[in-house]
Amino acid sequence: MSGCGSLELCMASLVLLQKALEELHFYHKIIEEEKAGQQKTVEIIKADGQKVMVDILIRDAEGQTIGLIKKKDGTYETVFTASSGVSYHRQKEMVNRLKQRYAYLAVREKLLQEGYTIVEEKQGANQTIRLVARRWR
Repeated sequence: MSGCGSLELCMASLVLLQKALEELHFYHKIIEEEKAGQQKTVEIIKADGQKVMVDILIRDAEGQTIGLIKKKDGTYETVFTASSGVSYHRQKEMVNRLKQRYAYLAVREKLLQEGYTIVEEKQGANQTIRLVARRWR
């Protein structure tokens, strides 16, 4: 059985998020909790000039910067800093690569936890990833 579809990714695991950032070689700074139990944040300026506090600061090799804000439900919201169309497009590509890597790691981890073995893995020309997994009963 195989399937194909699209989804909006809800990143909730900080461990998988950090692993995805490392595999993509994105510089990232995860703001640590203070001893008093309060979350520290870093201020960045959004594309519209508004200042916002982020929990995770991410920068790629080209210097594109985005931020992630942890929401009350534990998921992360993306904050773009681009002020031009070209920069926004690059930041959107950066977020898409991060979402793809996060989803890949989450699916792979879940398959292995469920007792599946990854028997084939291919990356297509259009950057899609195809995993074939089997489980013997």
